[in-house]
Amino acid sequence: MDQKSAYVHLSLEDPLEGLGLGTRPFNALRRASVRTVGDLVQIIELGLLPSIRNIGQKSVVEIEDILSRVRFVDAPEEVPIISVEVVRWQAKLIEKQISTGLLHEQARIAGNSIAHWLPIIEVIDRNEAYETMANILGVSINICEELTFLLDQIRRQDYITILLSRYGFEPKTLEEVGVGVGITRERVRQISEKLEEIIRFGVNPAVSTESISNPVISPALPRMQSALLIAKDMGMDITYEQWEQSIRSSGLVGNWASKAYTAIDPIEAMIAICNLLADDNVRKLQVSDNLKYAIQLAISGAPDLPARIIHVRKTLPRATGRLIKRHARFSGGAHARWLSQEIGKELAQVKDILQGLRYRALSGNWFAPSVPSDSCEISGHDVFHHALRKMLQYCGRLPIDDICSGVRQAVSRTSFPVPPPDVMEEIMRMYGYKTEDGLCHWDGETDEDLSTGEIVIMNCLERNGPVVHHSELAQAFIDSELSFPSLHATLQRSPLFERIGTGLYKLRGRSVTRQDIGRAEAAGERIPVNPEVEYDKRGNITVSATLSVIAVGTGVILCEQFPNLSGEWDCFVRGGQSGKLCATDNEFRRLKGPFESLGCQAGDRLKFTFNTWDRTVTIEKVDV
Repeated sequence: MDQKSAYVHLSLEDPLEGLGLGTRPFNALRRASVRTVGDLVQIIELGLLPSIRNIGQKSVVEIEDILSRVRFVDAPEEVPIISVEVVRWQAKLIEKQISTGLLHEQARIAGNSIAHWLPIIEVIDRNEAYETMANILGVSINICEELTFLLDQIRRQDYITILLSRYGFEPKTLEEVGVGVGITRERVRQISEKLEEIIRFGVNPAVSTESISNPVISPALPRMQSALLIAKDMGMDITYEQWEQSIRSSGLVGNWASKAYTAIDPIEAMIAICNLLADDNVRKLQVSDNLKYAIQLAISGAPDLPARIIHVRKTLPRATGRLIKRHARFSGGAHARWLSQEIGKELAQVKDILQGLRYRALSGNWFAPSVPSDSCEISGHDVFHHALRKMLQYCGRLPIDDICSGVRQAVSRTSFPVPPPDVMEEIMRMYGYKTEDGLCHWDGETDEDLSTGEIVIMNCLERNGPVVHHSELAQAFIDSELSFPSLHATLQRSPLFERIGTGLYKLRGRSVTRQDIGRAEAAGERIPVNPEVEYDKRGNITVSATLSVIAVGTGVILCEQFPNLSGEWDCFVRGGQSGKLCATDNEFRRLKGPFESLGCQAGDRLKFTFNTWDRTVTIEKVDV
């Protein structure tokens, strides 16, 4: 066509050659599959002309100038020449691809799903049906082909690297990406914006075409849509491993035709493009939550775990999460069956919760936090580890049964169960504790401090021998600054001490002899109360009693031979009031104050003079 002529009359069906374009724009349009004048007009209407490779500003001006001097005549009516058998054959091919996982029936082409098109191919215009089926079948053969179309528009390999780093399986911050490729954070931000512009421009037309009769130079990405829809259909039972195997084995992923992309995982490239477009709300390319969860698990090294594990973790009540964490800190792990009873959930659900919290499954429905095998740092809240290290520091190497018993005492103020010996061994091994010849030990640093109560008991053992009687411990606590009840609290909660008989205690793991036990039993001979009761005519009742160690420690004298003096009595010691004595039919209580005022010790004998007229009692020491 002579560009200098005033007007040229062409039909939209006329070939592109009729425009008389220059060689550069003509070849560029042909490579982009623009065949007719109508194709070119539609591309311009869609705003896609500048995106065609080798179409620069000069070519755009040339094309627009030529089209401004074209007058279009009506195109001749197209006579359907496609037989219904051909269209049916196309539909069967599509159905076969759906059944083999190469397509998903909900993937959208020309504004509707494939499932919408298949039932109506025989009632719509024959040519439209043929073109629709042809586009579904031939627009792309696999994900790699669709990705190639998009990545070719990026062109620069360093930009593609940034795309994968910023939006791939493990999205990095601008700072992290910049450090990785050796550019500034600001430059990464600029490139990211450019990538969004390029990909958005290539993808939007591909997924927004409303009619097959409107040709578009970009594919509708039905294969990428299908992979995402297959994942969505798998629900929360999806694992990354199963999904990847499904879309690879079916041929849906395919292989790279270009050597430039062979080092790129096509699945990650697809996810990166979807993540990049997430803010644009391109519904057909949205990554479903279940696939996001499966990818997270795969990244953490568990591609075989189902997405429901992450889902459960995200929806877990905070109170349940705190309970599990506290259980692990006290017991070293979490018992799934005990937890199921505590929180009212099925055992299988609890196991999903624990796996979602990255707990490692052990035997006997026990789970332990996943930690590096060389982890040795503990916090002040880690009761389990403090108990272990305290035992191994002060008791030496111990058999696993002793370890379990000691931990059980350390957590006795809670209802948490303690792992049985076989599970305890698994947990200790995870944390780097060693077992040799049946004895457990810790090679790392230990700096566990004894509590004040533990110091008193250790000193008593050192002073009296490897076995001590409860009465000796009671006297040691009475002589210390601690309260008598703290003796029982220490014996109950400390992992260091072991009861070996009635009232007998030793350091855990320490060997003892019959002589050691005999000495302690002899020291624990009970001091008899030896009560004496006298009555006089003035209404006074005098009760004399000998104090035991327990009585001195607790402020309570127990004797079945006491008279019934039930009630409260104003108590006087050395001429001054000292609280109130509470009497029952066999006990005198609230006597710690009077005992301290009188400087009482085990074996002392006291006289209690009860005045029944004014409800007073006078307490004094008497010679034995």
